[in-house]
Amino acid sequence: MKKQFGHNQHGEPATLYLLENDRFRIAVTDYGATLVSFIDKNRDLELVAGFDDVEHYVQHTAHFGSTIGRVANRMRRRIRSNDALWHDEPFLLQLERERVDRRAPGAAVRRRLRAQR
Repeated sequence: MKKQFGHNQHGEPATLYLLENDRFRIAVTDYGATLVSFIDKNRDLELVAGFDDVEHYVQHTAHFGSTIGRVANRMRRRIRSNDALWHDEPFLLQLERERVDRRAPGAAVRRRLRAQR
């Protein structure tokens, strides 16, 4: 089920999606994939403290209920390498080319010849 959840800072409507099964009741909004409510019905326990409308999420910058995280888009085209660091994909491709060139010295020459054609 879904229902109106207010309007964000740009005046766009936000929707609240209600999901329920025999054990849990979950409410998620399409404003930043925010988890608004998570209730364990067996224990009658609220596991997430959320706001009643999207305007409060806009006003507070503490990222209550956020599921995406503050670096979501910054990780695009990044790869985690064996040295446990995040690298840009083009950087890792260049490292791989250099590694191949060291193993087979003729490969670099063949690649340059192909590029010149």
